[in-house]
Amino acid sequence: MARKKNFEMDGAVYVITPLTLSQVETWKSAPTPEPSENLIERFTPHLRDVICPSLNNVLPKATLRQFEKLSDELDVRLKQDPKDVEGKIEKLRQTIESLDVWTPERCFAEMDKDIITKMFSEIIEFSGYRFKTADELVQQGEAQAPSISQQSAGA
Repeated sequence: MARKKNFEMDGAVYVITPLTLSQVETWKSAPTPEPSENLIERFTPHLRDVICPSLNNVLPKATLRQFEKLSDELDVRLKQDPKDVEGKIEKLRQTIESLDVWTPERCFAEMDKDIITKMFSEIIEFSGYRFKTADELVQQGEAQAPSISQQSAGA
């Protein structure tokens, strides 16, 4: 079972886990998002690669497999019957939503900018990484873009 802890902010409580090593590799190998005024564009990579995997790590594996299977089925049905003549697409969507799997779309519907920003940082730190401070960036002569480093065992 994964380590987990509560992330709480202003009365909202979420159970988060550290990222697995493969999830860290996915996050670190993803392209750095371009700065954008559009919050959905700006936060989608953080949600997709860090927040959703952390929140979903506490769910049963069977639920995640069912979610993937139903999502694939939904994609096929959308191509075959885009007007949902048989009503199966809406039923699939309802079933998928009932699984309570975290997706970027669900996060955008249920979280605000401050929660997303703080939760992202908390998950990264819980996963054994930290953002370099402004002083560390200046000493290294780096730009002011956020950077991460792995925490040492004594940190």
